[in-house]
Amino acid sequence: MLAEHLHENDEEVLPHLVMSDGMRWLVEHRDQETRCQDILSWLENAYMAGDDHERDVIVLSGVTMIPDPGRPGSELRVWLGPALSAVDPWRPTDRP
Repeated sequence: MLAEHLHENDEEVLPHLVMSDGMRWLVEHRDQETRCQDILSWLENAYMAGDDHERDVIVLSGVTMIPDPGRPGSELRVWLGPALSAVDPWRPTDRP
């Protein structure tokens, strides 16, 4: 995925595009539950350790790209850690 991204963007990494491509990949491969959970756990840790720019990329081009409730792929929300769940625009209001 990254090699294709670099090829299409003159060898430049465009973080928001890479993140949204990654989220689309997760949606397409959601049947690989353990692998998806591992990636979302990694994103959770990256979000917690990241600066404001990194957090914006993860939220704006990652979490908000998860399909709306009821659509295929929306089940990824269940696998979000507490920090990413807190910034999910579709989080249940009863979730801390």
